[in-house]
Amino acid sequence: MNMMERLFTRMRTSGPLVLSLFLFFAAREVWNTRPQLMIIWLVGTVCWLVGEIYARWQHKRLDWPEWVLAFKRGYQGNTN
Repeated sequence: MNMMERLFTRMRTSGPLVLSLFLFFAAREVWNTRPQLMIIWLVGTVCWLVGEIYARWQHKRLDWPEWVLAFKRGYQGNTN
């Protein structure tokens, strides 16, 4: 695995969690005005974490979505 693949894999696995934590701390004021939005956000984050843990437990590598793989290959889409 070369350096770029390791970087993409690390971004895939830890990037969303770091972003999620950053957004949580940045949006603390939202809790005072619209707590239902924070509850929905927390449920989504927990579901994402459960999916990551389950995939690792099953020893399956979570791959990038197809549109990301196509972008990495330089595919620009059908122009017809």
